[in-house]
Amino acid sequence: MAKGNLFVEKRKEQRVEKKFEVTYNVVAESIIASQKDNEGKSKDISIGGARIEGKLVGKENDVVRILFKSGNKFIILFAFIKWVKEEKGKEQFGIEFFPLREEERLTLEEIIND
Repeated sequence: MAKGNLFVEKRKEQRVEKKFEVTYNVVAESIIASQKDNEGKSKDISIGGARIEGKLVGKENDVVRILFKSGNKFIILFAFIKWVKEEKGKEQFGIEFFPLREEERLTLEEIIND
């Protein structure tokens, strides 16, 4: 019998490989305004979350505020950091969005499907 790694998909929503400019920072107990925004790119995204390539600014379970930009459209969402890693010399982290309001969901779907 062949040996190998078993991969179990944990995502609730299918991810789409899309690259968007993003700015983000960790929401700390202190005021966000004192923090410098970090820039990165999404690698893939769904209604439930995204994979971001950029400087790691937090750890698992930290909350991030993230701005996704696509042309003249944008959306600001909050998310939990679910994992952090370095791949091919680049820092990445996965996020799971807080539950979306209907308006946020529609805007995000529009950006993803653009």
